[in-house]
Amino acid sequence: LLLFTRAGCGACQAAKPAFASLVAGLRDRPSIRTLMIVREGSEPEEREYLCAIGLDEDRLVGVDFRNLRLRRVPTMVLVDRDGKVRYSLEGAPTALNQEELIRIAASVDGGR
Repeated sequence: LLLFTRAGCGACQAAKPAFASLVAGLRDRPSIRTLMIVREGSEPEEREYLCAIGLDEDRLVGVDFRNLRLRRVPTMVLVDRDGKVRYSLEGAPTALNQEELIRIAASVDGGR
């Protein structure tokens, strides 16, 4: 699960509780690895956000956003082991979005 965020983004700040809930909900699915993707070079500003949503520092990845077709943050993308996008959502996730993502993640993960 890739979470594209920016600590300085108001929508990302508003989504922080939803992301924390989602991260907590996926803890019992060790086959699903959650990464927070941020703009390359901005990692120091993002560490507090990362910790606030319950991810360890090794889950922070800086990338060059210019090469992405990302239109807005926050955005979530669930990618399976074969690189197929199984779910994506632009904007802050709702409880219904979280339930849907967890259901899809369970099917990707073999229901474990």
